[in-house]
Amino acid sequence: MNTTLINSVPIKVRYANGLEEAITIRQLTIRELYQFIDHIAAGATPAIVGLCANRNGDWIDSLDLESYGALAEECIRINFPLAAQIATHDPLTATKMAPLFDQMGRALALTGKASTEAPKSPAEPAESGTSGVDSSPAPASSASAEDAGKSAST
Repeated sequence: MNTTLINSVPIKVRYANGLEEAITIRQLTIRELYQFIDHIAAGATPAIVGLCANRNGDWIDSLDLESYGALAEECIRINFPLAAQIATHDPLTATKMAPLFDQMGRALALTGKASTEAPKSPAEPAESGTSGVDSSPAPASSASAEDAGKSAST
């Protein structure tokens, strides 16, 4: 197994008992990103933190809330854009993630972080103000449906 951490960030955390430790939050592998997507769609943020910190068990319950929040935020910052990129190529994943983009925008507004733009949905078009659907009128056909029906009956 490759143990090189592609993108990792050490975060100093404090436990409820006052002890401190540096926890490394890492960029997930492709297979782990699919687990991340399942966890985030289910609202299982503690499982996401455990996955990104490469830790199992109840250790997360012993963190103080500020440290837990910092870990969760860093997990999302590093891995959500990668998960969104996967979703642009995987329709099932895009379906799972689509509701999250609106929720993230609302959450950012509630936490006062609305100045940072919420990630764009993989279903959203690249250009702002377009729907991605051609709304121009269909080209006129040489014969209407009514004319086609008349000629078929003769």
